[in-house]
Amino acid sequence: MKPSLPLLFVIGSLSAGCGSAADPAAPTYETKALAVSGDCAIMRDRTVRCWDKTGKAVAPVPDLHDVQRLANFGQPQCTLLASGSVACWGSTTGLDVTHGETSQRLGPLDVAAAKGALDLVPGGAEGTTCAVMAGGRLACFGAAWSKCTSGCTLTTPPGCESGVKQAIATGSETAVLRTDGSVHASCSAPADPLGPAVAFAAGSSHRCAIGADGTLTCHGLDVGQLGRPVLTKDAPRTVVLSEIGAVAEVVSAMHETCARTVSGDVWCFGVTSSTGARRDPARIEGLGKVAAISMNLWTTSVLDVDGGVTSWTPFDPKPTKVRF
Repeated sequence: MKPSLPLLFVIGSLSAGCGSAADPAAPTYETKALAVSGDCAIMRDRTVRCWDKTGKAVAPVPDLHDVQRLANFGQPQCTLLASGSVACWGSTTGLDVTHGETSQRLGPLDVAAAKGALDLVPGGAEGTTCAVMAGGRLACFGAAWSKCTSGCTLTTPPGCESGVKQAIATGSETAVLRTDGSVHASCSAPADPLGPAVAFAAGSSHRCAIGADGTLTCHGLDVGQLGRPVLTKDAPRTVVLSEIGAVAEVVSAMHETCARTVSGDVWCFGVTSSTGARRDPARIEGLGKVAAISMNLWTTSVLDVDGGVTSWTPFDPKPTKVRF
């Protein structure tokens, strides 16, 4: 993908769906998704489409094609392309440019230094995004990406020069799953009592890991996010959430966690950010069979086996079908 700065997003009156006989000039868009990340999805034609709080999708992000992975946790939003390059777009104002709420737009920009990335992971505070490079090196970039013209300088946190399988930025730190199955709150932190793990998720002060048998175990400081009544807020605690069953995927944001089971159900627990209320592990009703799940600071979204997307927010917890 070639850099383009500035880039004007043409959203306005574009329909989110297919054209009609009354409007033959209306564009037609792909309506099935391959992957979800927050309130955006990679469509089957490898473009990216996002939606508003009512579930109405907007036009595809312009000049963005061949997308393999999407990291949508805040601003910026970044994609891993088939070429191995990382392209980002967003706003230095912090406003939601994807939904056309400001004319101050930047990107997509080509993060040339990340070419060859094996994976792209959502960032946390100040728009941090990280790429897992060959050999398990972690390479991260932050809000300064918006000042790049031909690529960004990537930095590697001490202790993450190699052996990283999965990483998730959590505020000022980056939690990691190493290739030996150990989970760490940061690159230099000792291992949590969670391994060996095959995948994990990290919130602001806790981590949840999936064991080889699908068991979900969570560890960290407890303010209600571990899915059990709070015993102490001063010392880390480890809990096993066996009632969920075998887990295939887990995601977290702040103090909330959701898990997709092997059977395709979704269970969520933790502290709801909109009310501060603690929620015990509970199955989310009305979703059908789920193939993938994603969570960012404001949206939880699921992909069903047919390519449809359903999402909800802490302020409107009723699942809403996205209208592509």
